[in-house]
Amino acid sequence: MSKRPRVTQDKNLRDAYKHYRKEGGKAVLRPEYLRILDQYNLFLREMVIKGHTVKLANFGELSIVGSPIDYNRPDSIDMYATRKLWEECEACKANKQYVRFENDHTDGMTYRLFWSKQKILSKFKFNYKLIPSRRFKRAISKEVKTNGRVYPEKLTGKRKR
Repeated sequence: MSKRPRVTQDKNLRDAYKHYRKEGGKAVLRPEYLRILDQYNLFLREMVIKGHTVKLANFGELSIVGSPIDYNRPDSIDMYATRKLWEECEACKANKQYVRFENDHTDGMTYRLFWSKQKILSKFKFNYKLIPSRRFKRAISKEVKTNGRVYPEKLTGKRKR
């Protein structure tokens, strides 16, 4: 049984340019190369926000999925409103009553970026992770709040084997 290789550092677009130059690409300078990749990433982001599933060549699919709020999770507690309630009502503080986020504008759904790795053929696909930028997450939130966009719900449950 082989061991998984240890990941020692993250890679970014500048590392992609180094690889591009190493493989023989000499027609594009680094600033232009980075600008092209940045514009392509913005295009992908807009497509995902519009509700499309973006298929990455041999690297899975990106989409936005919704799921109902899990009120058992500690991050569903609105601590600002809870502290305000506890200041006004000592009995509520003694009983540890919490105010939870309701997401009335989305009917109790939360949305997030989902990277499906099912169609990746790599042996070490679970070593990869996607960390969306704050700008990307805020763009999803803005789309849901201002335009009322509804994304499909993620199917949960165990896979059939």
